Amino acid sequence: METKLSSSKVVVHNAFYNLLGYGASALYMLFLLPVVVHYLGIELFGLWSLIIALTGYFALADLGLNTSFAKYVAEYVSLRDYANVTKVIHQGFLYYISVSLIILCLGILVFPFLFSLLHIPQEKYDLARNVFMLSLVGFGVASIASVFVGVLNGIQRSDVLSLLTAATLVVKFVAITAALAGGKGLTGLVVADLIVAAVSVVPLVVMTKKCLPEVSLRWTRYDHTLMKRLLRFGMQLQVSRFAELVQSQFDKLLLTRFVGLSSVSMYDFGSRPLGRLRAFPLTALSALVPAVSELDAERNTERIHAALVRGTRYVIVLSVPLFLFLVFFANEVITVWLGEGFGQAASTLRLLSLAYFVSVMAGVPAFVAQGIGEPGYQMHATLLQSGLNIVLSTALVISLGYFGAVIGTAIAGIVGGTVFLHRFGKRFTPTLLVTIFSVTLKPLVSIAPAIIVGMFVNHLMVDIFSVDTRVGILATLVVVGSLFLAVYIAMLVLTNVFDADDKGFIINVVPEKFRRLLQ
Repeated sequence: METKLSSSKVVVHNAFYNLLGYGASALYMLFLLPVVVHYLGIELFGLWSLIIALTGYFALADLGLNTSFAKYVAEYVSLRDYANVTKVIHQGFLYYISVSLIILCLGILVFPFLFSLLHIPQEKYDLARNVFMLSLVGFGVASIASVFVGVLNGIQRSDVLSLLTAATLVVKFVAITAALAGGKGLTGLVVADLIVAAVSVVPLVVMTKKCLPEVSLRWTRYDHTLMKRLLRFGMQLQVSRFAELVQSQFDKLLLTRFVGLSSVSMYDFGSRPLGRLRAFPLTALSALVPAVSELDAERNTERIHAALVRGTRYVIVLSVPLFLFLVFFANEVITVWLGEGFGQAASTLRLLSLAYFVSVMAGVPAFVAQGIGEPGYQMHATLLQSGLNIVLSTALVISLGYFGAVIGTAIAGIVGGTVFLHRFGKRFTPTLLVTIFSVTLKPLVSIAPAIIVGMFVNHLMVDIFSVDTRVGILATLVVVGSLFLAVYIAMLVLTNVFDADDKGFIINVVPEKFRRLLQ
């Protein structure tokens, strides 16, 4: 490759394309969920959401192997060790085929127990079982695809991945909508999803070979030492993934058991926008993992520290307006998206917002920890978070009902993120918490006038135009959001959040065909 992988230009170039891929994913879910609710109804949507949660727990059996690919592929490519890159691909492929078959057999055995434990209505037994098994097959397909996704991430070809992601999601949306409109129901939805996912593996394989022709796809012998190395790194990150899964999915199991499937839908509607917001800045900066891995191989601590500080500043500046706009206008956003009658979802969004924001603040330090091969800090903090989440949410859902589960998750998320920042900060840079506080302060000061202007304009437009339709509320949100963003950007300029180096950096690293839009 002509460009040095660790260069700032390549990192932000990949971040740019990561955001394009994220945008495609966000639009996919934005338009898909109302379609699914329309054809399936609230209860069956809740069942689908529950199956996704259950499948996610089974997916933990991959032991974090896919997380290791980006790090070690980047490391081996930087050393021109293509033999080991080939071995990484083959070990992952063999492992995932084996694990997928084991998980499918295990799913067949444990489903009756899960069905009984979660109190799923008896009349939905056959449907739930079929959808669950199909979803586990889908996990196997996604696992095989993740091998090639990891390689493309490792060589920092986010542009290729973004284009493939966008194309796949368009096809998937059309296929799922056609299945639902044709009366195929929830089973048809999952089958359509599975078929498109399986077909999408082919272009991933083709593009991997095209981007990295030095790698052979011919079978090589099993390398036990390499597999141990991959799993040792991945298993620590898998603990962190488990905690994230608990934060996003455990409440759905509790709500199914103690409240009902409809409450799962409300929780999903409230938490999903926050998950997307959290992913927005972190998707862009996920390119830090392979880049930091290469810098770590060069023992370039100074540049790693600079990436940590600058990346954290950009993430917070970007996240503050997104989260606060969604919090202050939760009712309007949910109404435009889904219609009337989803007030519980809007309240869920507000209660969980701070926990998700803390998670975003910890995102860049977590990427750096992965890149330098020390995910243990993240693992320990997320173990604490998941344990606290399980205990608090279980106790509170029994005593307080639906919102007890939400409150337990919010508290656990805040504690887990704060503990990670404190412990990793002590290891990497003693001033990390101070740095994060200082870079958060100016965006918070800048957003305050934007909130005031936004709330005032929203109130004024509702009073003058008596807005009470989804189209009218959407128009109001567009006006309010535009003013909100304009005031925030103006305040960022006035408070000098970005210095001359930042401005030059941003302009120079954006792809040339888009650069003139910023000048």
